Amino acid sequence: MTDKGDLDLTEQVLRRLSMMVAANARYDELRGAEPLPHSQLAEDDRATAWLNLSHQVRSYLNLASDMVRALERLLIVDDTFQLPLHAHYPLLRSIIEASAQALWVLEPESHRERVQRSLRARITEQKWDDDMHAEVVKSGILFGQATAEFLAAGQAKIDERRETLRAKVRELSDNAGLVWGTTASGLPATVTILRNVGKLGDVPGEYAASIWRLISGLTHPSASRATHYSSVEILSEDSNGILSTRISASVDWTHSALLLALTLYASAITKYRVRRTKPHAPEPHAPEDRPAPTRAPEKRHADD
Repeated sequence: MTDKGDLDLTEQVLRRLSMMVAANARYDELRGAEPLPHSQLAEDDRATAWLNLSHQVRSYLNLASDMVRALERLLIVDDTFQLPLHAHYPLLRSIIEASAQALWVLEPESHRERVQRSLRARITEQKWDDDMHAEVVKSGILFGQATAEFLAAGQAKIDERRETLRAKVRELSDNAGLVWGTTASGLPATVTILRNVGKLGDVPGEYAASIWRLISGLTHPSASRATHYSSVEILSEDSNGILSTRISASVDWTHSALLLALTLYASAITKYRVRRTKPHAPEPHAPEDRPAPTRAPEKRHADD
């Protein structure tokens, strides 16, 4: 790497990475600490027990934290910066998604809104569990030695878990005076969450969504994206016009993705710290619920 612009950006990448590692150290101090008794987060937990909101958010932040550690080990080898062609993009994407989801749940000042967002996430995550189990069953039928009785017993447990969770979410939603139609709608699309929470600080929401979509594309095999969104050095050209090139990862896109990941992760940790310590103040009595308007389900992006 000899281009001055790339060298300057590499320094920025190293600085952002160092800041992310420092943020991770701050989260390590928080991860085992329960919310203070009269805090906003403690009240959120009481309203969502036994599906505690704080446990849910920590699971998102734990995932992001694990990816940060992996990213540092990938990029810094024997105290030397090494940028792979593709391997860092899935890690950055996971940090962005997990941090954004944590921030989306924690962001509202309204206790009732935080509770509803937590329950909406629970609804969607259960659907994802159901979808994953359906694939496991297909594998068991096609390639495994599982008997029909064994698969039926497993399905019965999944069905029971789904119904138990859905009933609990409905109970908690009703207890909090929330509109069930909104609660049952589940999570928004990832791109919508990013537009919502990505606007914090100096990162516009639409820009956050664009960077996420770009690196999502770079985590999938594509000869076109691997060329057009990487640094390409032409070495030679034969008589048929076939180019011999050297391709390396774009430091520019890496820096943009790292900056977004850092902003969201640090913001989520800060918001968690605030909710864990700030005293809860009772909200005005909620107006009587009205039936939620009928609406078409939101289309989720293919990379959600």
